[in-house]
Amino acid sequence: MKTNFDKKNPKKVLGYLMASALVFFTGSVSATNHDVVIDSGNNSFSPASLTIDVGDSVTWTNDGGFHNVNGDLATYPSNADGSIYSGAASTSLTTYVWVCTTAGNYDYQCDPHAGQGMIGSIAANAPPTVLLITTTVCSSALEVRLTGPWWGWDPAGGPIAVDNGNGTFTFTFSPAPTANMEYLLVVDGVQENLLNAPHPDIDGDGYGDLWGCSPITDYWSYANRNWTAGSGDVNNTYATCGSCSDVYGCMDPNADNVDPAANVMDYSVCTYAVPGCTDATADNYNSAATTDDGSCTYPVVCALDELTVTLYDAYLDGGGSITVDGNVLTNSGASSSMVVCVDLSGCVDVTYTATDSWPFENSWDVTDASGAIIASGDDASGNVGSGCAVYGCTDPAANNYDPAANTDDGSCITCSDNFVSVVYSGGTWASEVSWDIVNSSGTSVLTGDATTNTTACLPNDCYTVLMYDAFGDGWGNSLQMVLVL
Repeated sequence: MKTNFDKKNPKKVLGYLMASALVFFTGSVSATNHDVVIDSGNNSFSPASLTIDVGDSVTWTNDGGFHNVNGDLATYPSNADGSIYSGAASTSLTTYVWVCTTAGNYDYQCDPHAGQGMIGSIAANAPPTVLLITTTVCSSALEVRLTGPWWGWDPAGGPIAVDNGNGTFTFTFSPAPTANMEYLLVVDGVQENLLNAPHPDIDGDGYGDLWGCSPITDYWSYANRNWTAGSGDVNNTYATCGSCSDVYGCMDPNADNVDPAANVMDYSVCTYAVPGCTDATADNYNSAATTDDGSCTYPVVCALDELTVTLYDAYLDGGGSITVDGNVLTNSGASSSMVVCVDLSGCVDVTYTATDSWPFENSWDVTDASGAIIASGDDASGNVGSGCAVYGCTDPAANNYDPAANTDDGSCITCSDNFVSVVYSGGTWASEVSWDIVNSSGTSVLTGDATTNTTACLPNDCYTVLMYDAFGDGWGNSLQMVLVL
C-alpha cells in the first residue's frame, strides 16, 4: 500500500521546491525608517518615490530652504489617510518624521514649490499576516512536527511546534504562506494516517466533496490535510478529524445497533432499512429504498379540459405575463407556453399583465387538446369557455345584428338610411394611428383610433375617410380599417 512517506506527486512537487526557511519565520517584523532629503537646490524631494510597510517611518530633512511636507486630504483626497503634514512652509523646518499606520498610496508636495514639480509619493504595503496552527495531542507528546511536499515528506524535516503545556502545540508562520500548504502532523516521529482515522466532518456516504479534514486524497493510498492561503488560523487534532472526546458509534435511534454512549455518528456501522417510495411508476421512485413509506406521488391527470396557453413577443426579446386560473406564464423570449387544466363549460379569464414598456409587442393564444386556437388576443386580457358572455347586438332585425353574441350590449341599430360599420384590425405600432370620417361640408361624423370599432346610421352624402399616423410612417400592411356600408 502506498504511504505518505514515499508519496511523490509530480504535479505538486514543482510548486513546493522551496526551502522551509524561505516560507516559515517566527517572531515579529521590525519597523524601518526611510530618509528623504528636502533639496532646496533643485526644489525636489530625494528620493521622490518610496515603497514602505505599515509601521515604517519616513524622515524628511530640510537642507535650509523655505519648504513644508503636505499630504493632507484637502490637497490629496485620494490618499489612504491625511496624516502627512509638517505644517505651513517655513525655513525653520529641519526634520519631519511620519509613521505610517494605514496601508495604501500617498501623494504629497511642498506647497510653495508644487507648481515647479516638488512632489513625492509613497506606497505603503499592509503588514504581513501570521498563521497559527494549533494541534491537540490526545496522549502525551514530546515533539510535534509538520511534514509535507515542502519538506519532501520527511517526518523529521518540517518545523517543530511550541509546547503550550496543556496538551496543545502551536506552529507559528510569520509571514503566513502565500500559497496553499499540504501537510500532515508527526508526533514523536510517528506520522498520522488519516485514511482510516475518524472523519465526523464528512457526509454520510463517506465520500464528501472535501473529504473531512483531509481533502487531498485518493481515498485509498493517501489522505492529507490542506491549508488554503488566506483562510486564517487552524485548530486540529493529531490522527483524527474529530476531537479527543469523540466516541464513535451509531447514534440513530431507529437503527438496530444504536450506541447510547456515542457522541459522534459513525456512518460505517449503521444498519437499518432505507425508507422511501418503492413504486417504479411513481414520480419520486427511490431505487435505494428497501421499505415503502407511503410517500409515492404520481402524475396528475387532468379530468377537465387541458389547454395550452402561449405568450408571444414580436421582437423575440420577451416580456409580458398571462395568468389563467392561478397559473402564471411569463415570456422570456420569442414565446413561452404553459399547460392548464380548466373547466370550459364555464368562463375562464385570461389576464394579461405588461412587464415592460413595450406591451404592444405581445400577443397570446389558447389552443385545445386538438391544437385548435379557441381564444387569442394582443396586449389585453380576454377569456375562454362556453359560459363567457359574448357582447353584441342580439336583435336579428337590426342592421348590426351579431349572430355570435349571446349577451345584448345595447348597440343595436335599425337604420333606414346608410348603415356604416367600422372595424379596425391592428398590429405593431397600433398606438400611432387614428382615423376620421367627414361629410361633404367638412364636418366630422365619426372618429376613432386603434381601439375603436363602431357603427352608425348616416344620411345620404359624400363622405371622406381620413387616416392618420402620429409618426408619419404610414399604417403598414399589418394595420387595416374596414368600412361596411
